[in-house]
Amino acid sequence: MEQKEDKLSIMIIPKTRKVKRITIPHWLPKSILRSILIISAFVFFTFDRKTVIKSSLEEDNVKQEEEIKELELIIQELKDINEKKDTTVAELQQRNKELDNKAREIEIKLEQIDKLKKRLENMAGN
Repeated sequence: MEQKEDKLSIMIIPKTRKVKRITIPHWLPKSILRSILIISAFVFFTFDRKTVIKSSLEEDNVKQEEEIKELELIIQELKDINEKKDTTVAELQQRNKELDNKAREIEIKLEQIDKLKKRLENMAGN
């Protein structure tokens, strides 16, 4: 009797009415159930871990995208400042050229004045 309690019996009755008896050890369903539970727990924890990692990566990605946008704004501001400086430098160079031209004109006029002064002195001296 003890042997019968350790085993689970399944009877398959085909259409031919022949009875086949298959005996399964009593411990087999429990071990299969345990294996399924262990595998399920492993799969659950693996996917849970993947989900946590994925969400943290998504958060990092969002933060990096925000930092990229901020840096792009800073870059644009710096480009604008550089353009303003370039235009200011160009204006100052233009003014410098104008002042150089005026200085040449003044030198020419001073030379003309000196020549006229010498002429006047020569005329007055004669």
